[in-house]
Amino acid sequence: MSVPMFAIVMIITLILLVLFLILMFIASFLIEKLPSREKSTAFECGFSSFSDAYGPFNVQYYFTALYFLVFDLELALLIPVIPILPALGYFGMFFFLFLWQQCSYVYFMKG
Repeated sequence: MSVPMFAIVMIITLILLVLFLILMFIASFLIEKLPSREKSTAFECGFSSFSDAYGPFNVQYYFTALYFLVFDLELALLIPVIPILPALGYFGMFFFLFLWQQCSYVYFMKG
C-alpha cells in the first residue's frame, strides 16, 4: 500500500507547525521582558527621529513603486505564455504581442 504524496506533505507540514508552535511557546517564557523608554522609541537608521513621520513625500517614489508592480505583474502573466508562442505560429504570436502592446498603452496612457 502506498501513501499518497499529498498525505506525506500534510504530515510534514503539521509536524513543522507543531514544532514551530512549541518553539514559540518556549521562547515566550525565556525572553527577558525589560521595557524601557529607549526600546519604545522609533528607530531610523541609527539616528533619533527628529521630525514627524507623516511628512510630505516625493511623488516619484510612488510612481516608481507602481511601475515596479505593473512590470512585475506583466512578467508574471507573460512567462506562462512563452512556451506556447511557437505553437501559435507567426499570426498568433504577432496578435498576442499586439494585444499586449495595446493593453500596456491603455494602462499607461489612459490611466
